[in-house]
Amino acid sequence: RHPGWLLASSAFALRFFRADDSGGWRDDGALRSVAAGVDDMLETGDGYLWLVTRTGEVWRVDFRDGPRPDAPAVRYDVARGVPPALRRDHLRLLRLESELFVAGPRNLLRYDSAADHFSPDARFPTDAQPGSWSPAVPPGAADGDTWFYFPEPRPRLAHLFADAAGRWRSQDLSAAELSDLVINHLAADRGQRTLWLAGQGALVSVDLDWRPAHPSPPLHVVLRGATTPDGRAVAIDRSIPLPTQVSSLRFEFAAPA
Repeated sequence: RHPGWLLASSAFALRFFRADDSGGWRDDGALRSVAAGVDDMLETGDGYLWLVTRTGEVWRVDFRDGPRPDAPAVRYDVARGVPPALRRDHLRLLRLESELFVAGPRNLLRYDSAADHFSPDARFPTDAQPGSWSPAVPPGAADGDTWFYFPEPRPRLAHLFADAAGRWRSQDLSAAELSDLVINHLAADRGQRTLWLAGQGALVSVDLDWRPAHPSPPLHVVLRGATTPDGRAVAIDRSIPLPTQVSSLRFEFAAPA
């Protein structure tokens, strides 16, 4: 939304960089309202930038007047529905079905803009419960690019989506052979329908439209008719005696697909 600006986080602060006339980048300082390094960022298109700090705090920065180091920010703590994060929670910001969520292994929190408050989403998928997943969101992910890693009962990556009844369902990534890959980073290429996975010692691309081959079902054979060697039709829908001089029959079969 703001061409010419670059936001990058160090271990201690979110810094602003602006393109200069020489083609380089000028450091315009750190965001003063959030004095911490940032693990995740998400723009919601309404002038706000959401952050998750390295300590698991959730903040909303007001960029409606443009990005600047003195932009005001609001922290979403317990009073606003976000419990303190544990050391290994690794909270992520994401959009599902056009709604804003904060996701972690212990909960999935949905943001209510009217109440300016987060609350647990009760529509967990039937095959997963809080504590058995972690979000794996590509940077700048669009709605539908969000993947969740489910370690139990078997390691897998899956989309999360709402069904017609509004319940969350999961759809597995069709790449079972990657189930043991320790995933460090993801990138989704929507144009090429490809998901890139960076693991420990591996870079893998997965075609999102690929599906494993399934064996064809056994054919159902239908007897179409029977004739004698001289071409006379023989009834096949009832038992009839054959002339003694007929020693063979010709049968026609069909196997509908």
